[in-house]
Amino acid sequence: MRSFQFAFAGLRHFAISEHNAWIHGVATAAVVTLALCLNVGRHDWLWLTLAICWVWMAEAFNTAIERLADQVSLERSEGFGSSKT
Repeated sequence: MRSFQFAFAGLRHFAISEHNAWIHGVATAAVVTLALCLNVGRHDWLWLTLAICWVWMAEAFNTAIERLADQVSLERSEGFGSSKT
């Protein structure tokens, strides 16, 4: 049970503290509202739900990787593939 408490606390923190999570929340609400207005069928709801979950998971993983990278190095990089010579 403690593992679930930690997981839900992390999701709550992600939803509250991340700006992109707010954007995804608005987009999710818009998609669900539009789907309800268009009377989307059960099969299409499955695909919509799957796509929404994939977007949220991708954003959560991206945020986790960004936070990890911030912990590893506080220096700013000029970009991928750039080398200082």
